[in-house]
Amino acid sequence: MKELILTLIVSICSAQYLNFFVVTDIHYDIAYQQNYSYPYLCHSVGIDGEKLNPVPTNDTAPLGRYFCDSPMTLAALAFQQMKAVNPNPDFILLLGDSVAHFTSTLLNQQGVYDKEADKNLVLSTFTKVTQLFTKYFPNTQLLPVIGNNDGFSDYQIPEGVEGTNYLKFLYNLWSPLIGFMTDTFMKGGYYASITKGGLNFICLNSNYFSTHIKLPLIEADEQLEWLRSQLQANRAKSIIIMHISPGVSMYGKGDPDWDNDYVTKFLSIVTAFQSKISYIFAGHYHFGFFQLVPGTQLSIIVHPSVSPFFGNNPGFRYYTLNGNTQDYIDYTYDLNQTGWYTHSFSQMYNLDTLNFTSVYSMLSKNFTMLNQFLARSYGLDVEPGIANEYVWNLALGLNYTTQQSLGRSVMLCSMQYLAFSDFQKCIGNVRGLLRGRNH
Repeated sequence: MKELILTLIVSICSAQYLNFFVVTDIHYDIAYQQNYSYPYLCHSVGIDGEKLNPVPTNDTAPLGRYFCDSPMTLAALAFQQMKAVNPNPDFILLLGDSVAHFTSTLLNQQGVYDKEADKNLVLSTFTKVTQLFTKYFPNTQLLPVIGNNDGFSDYQIPEGVEGTNYLKFLYNLWSPLIGFMTDTFMKGGYYASITKGGLNFICLNSNYFSTHIKLPLIEADEQLEWLRSQLQANRAKSIIIMHISPGVSMYGKGDPDWDNDYVTKFLSIVTAFQSKISYIFAGHYHFGFFQLVPGTQLSIIVHPSVSPFFGNNPGFRYYTLNGNTQDYIDYTYDLNQTGWYTHSFSQMYNLDTLNFTSVYSMLSKNFTMLNQFLARSYGLDVEPGIANEYVWNLALGLNYTTQQSLGRSVMLCSMQYLAFSDFQKCIGNVRGLLRGRNH
C-alpha cells in the first residue's frame, strides 16, 4: 500500500524553486591521527594484511591530509560551510561511503585484527556522521544511499542475520531523517521516497551491480525490476540516486564498475522511461564529472568527495533549480591554502541549464578546456600553478607528455559510453596499456 501511495503522488511542478546539497564520500576515519602521515593512512595502528608499522611525523594536520580519509574536523568543516551557504535547504543527498576505506580492517592497539570490534567501528561511524546532519540541519530531510565502503568489508553486502541486523540498524538511524520510505529498504537497502515538496526519489543500492560482487545475485535483478516498476507507475518525473554509477572508471585502464549485464538492463530501463527521469546522481569516484546516457538526453552527474583520499581537494555541491534555469556551485576546500573556493556551472560553461551534452561538445573540441575540466573535477584548479603532468598522473594514471592522445580518449570515452565494450571501441582497444585502482 505504501508503494501504491507513493506512485500516486504528483511530483513537484517544473516552476517550483529548489535548492539542495549533494555530499558524498565523506569517509569519516574514526582512526585518523593528525600527527601520522599518508604512508600510514594517517593511522597510529596498522590494517589487516598490510605491514605499515606507523611512526608519527613532526607536523600535524588537524583538518586532514591528501591521500588520507577525513578526520571529524574536516567533515564538520564541510557541514559548517554548508550551513553558512543555506541553513534550510529543501533536502540533502548523501550518496554513500560515510565510512573510511579501511575501518573494517583496522588492527587494535595490540596489533591484532578483531573483526567484531571493527564492525562496531563501522556502525559507530554511521552514527557519528548522521549526528552531523542532525546537528547542523535538524529540520532538513536527508536522502542517503549505501556505498561500497559502508559494509563490514569493501564491496561486500552483509548477508543472512548479520545483513538483516545491518539494514535494521541503518533503518532505525536514517528513517527519522528520511521520512516516508518504501519497505524495500529492509529487503536490500534500496527504497523510494518523496520530499516535502513532492519530488520523487528512487534510491538504489548499486553495490549489487558491482563487478566486485560475486555474481549473479537475484537481489540485483529484483532491484532493477523494482526500478522499472517505480518508473512505470510514477505519474511524475523522478530523480535516481546511487553510489556507484554504471559507467567506466576514468583512471588507468578504464575498468568497468558494474557487471555488463546490469549495465545493459539499466540502460534499457532508463531509455524506456527517460521521459520520467529528471536527473541521475552518483558519487564514488571522489571527483566531479558526468557520464552521458547513450540514446537519451540524460546524464549521470557524478559528485566531488569530502574525503581527500585520492589526492583531491575536499568538496560538496549546492544545486539551485528554478523553473527552466538550473545551476550548481561546487564548494572546494584547499587543504594547502586552507580556504573555500567556488565555481558555478553557469559561469564555467555559460549555460543556464545542466546540459552536459553541450559541455561534452565543448570539451571534445578544446584540449585546454578539457585539462581545466579535469583539474577542476579534482578541486585542484585552485592550486596556483598546478601542472597538467601532476593532474594527469593523479587522475588518469597517465603521462601527460607521452600519452596525450590516449588520455584525451580515455576522458572523453568514459564520459560518452557506459558499456565497457563501447568504451573499449572508443579508445581503440588499448586496455592492455593501462592500469586501474580501487575506490
